[in-house]
Amino acid sequence: MNAKKIFKYILIIVLCVLVVYLFVAVRPLNRELSFKPEWTIDIYSSQISLPPEKEPGDGDELIPFRIGNTLGFVTGSGVLVNRQNLAYDGTVGNNLYCLYSQTQIKSDFYGTDGKLSVSIKDSGFPFITDYGIYVFSPGGDSVAAYDFQGNLVWERQSSDVITAFNDSESGTILGYSNGQLTYIDKNGETVFSFIPGGSQ
Repeated sequence: MNAKKIFKYILIIVLCVLVVYLFVAVRPLNRELSFKPEWTIDIYSSQISLPPEKEPGDGDELIPFRIGNTLGFVTGSGVLVNRQNLAYDGTVGNNLYCLYSQTQIKSDFYGTDGKLSVSIKDSGFPFITDYGIYVFSPGGDSVAAYDFQGNLVWERQSSDVITAFNDSESGTILGYSNGQLTYIDKNGETVFSFIPGGSQ
């Protein structure tokens, strides 16, 4: 057989396999999960409104947000309640927000209405969670926990930098740059602290 006939047979076989594949292997795609927004707003051009007067428990709670250099609160139905532009940085959560700089000596926390709620006289970088307010030192090697009234609950210092942090209703876990993990309960007592051993 010459090369033209071999090429012709190979081409016919490939085309037949392709046609069979198109009819046999084609099946409808499964439905894919997709999200459809209930509402959208432009936080930069929307007018700030007071939250609507509603009965407690109606599900229109305030949702904190931070997008780029802007933070604030929006209701569950899409009404912008508060918007703040950040000059340096800020934190938002649990119906409070705080704008801060690198050189501040105290942190002022404001409510959703923009009125001063609590002031903490501690230099550092504040962070608001659902369970309290934390102020991390500029060096990253210490943290102080405060309640929402601004009272100091506990404070921890270390020679190592804090690299991981998480809190819950029952306490706080701190991870340090040397691998140490420390669990502190909500009263400030150290429940455990350990450094995982390496291979030997």
